[in-house]
Amino acid sequence: MTPDLEAAIKQCEQLGAINADKSLEWDQESLRSRVRSLIPTSGIPDHVVETLLANPRDESEDYRRLKEYMRTGTFLVLHGPVGTKKTTSACRYLFHRVRGKFVDATGYTEAHRDVSKQWHAADLLVLDDLGQENVEWGTKKINWLLRDRYNKERQTIITTNLSPGQVWDRYGNHIYDRIMEMGGFLEFEQRTREWHG
Repeated sequence: MTPDLEAAIKQCEQLGAINADKSLEWDQESLRSRVRSLIPTSGIPDHVVETLLANPRDESEDYRRLKEYMRTGTFLVLHGPVGTKKTTSACRYLFHRVRGKFVDATGYTEAHRDVSKQWHAADLLVLDDLGQENVEWGTKKINWLLRDRYNKERQTIITTNLSPGQVWDRYGNHIYDRIMEMGGFLEFEQRTREWHG
């Protein structure tokens, strides 16, 4: 984490503790803008950045396990039902590392051909919602992306509602085996909000 980003996050934390004071509203927004400007190319969605700034620390067991896995692993799949903080946890990890990219698989289309080179080259990639991409086009491209990142030994965190068996069925044994070799699957089970689906 860069010193500027670390200082901005600490200032946001301090202001967040006393945000009931309306006189600090402008300062808090100013700091949030500063933090956003330090991670402009990561692709983390604005609503997730807001969540990270509002809750800068995550002491959950799931996040602790994610950090532990990523110390030694290259590929990690966070799987579980909707509402278990998989995306937020993956983005928090990315947020504190600065040099990385966030990709939403649901929007991974042929239109991303130019920027996909950045996704292949990123030191850390968060691929969100695996299994929600366009089946005809997206699945092939995601397979190619994951194989390339595996070959280059680049850290990759994947979030999905698919079970490990469903990942095997959809992406094949090559991707599944690479995930197991370079990291593994981490199940997120506890819902953090009520879900009506």
